[in-house]
Amino acid sequence: PYTTLFRSPDGRPIGPEFASGNRLVYIPTSIIKVGGAYTFPFGLNMYVNGRFKSTTKFVTALYPGGLLTQPEHWIWDYKMAQPIFGGKIKLTFAIENVFSKFYFENGGIPSNVARYIVGVESRF
Repeated sequence: PYTTLFRSPDGRPIGPEFASGNRLVYIPTSIIKVGGAYTFPFGLNMYVNGRFKSTTKFVTALYPGGLLTQPEHWIWDYKMAQPIFGGKIKLTFAIENVFSKFYFENGGIPSNVARYIVGVESRF
């Protein structure tokens, strides 16, 4: 029922309107996060995390009309970390948005691209 946006003087949408006090109109009403981790005997740590969001709208000046509707959705992330040299160095690999769903948020704009992250951490 709400489609009101705050607009800049030139008419561009810059943010969501408020409804019923201090609740933002375009924030999902339900967000659920789940996750699990397992460590293998040889030290490899694996993490799987999922997040669910109810239907919401993105407010962006980059989309015609300034609003982009997103239905409810799940996003899954995966990460593994392997310590080496007695834990002094840790190698990591992660995938955010494993299934490349359109609902991944990249700077407030939906993106259909999975993000791959490779890292090295050292401690002395």
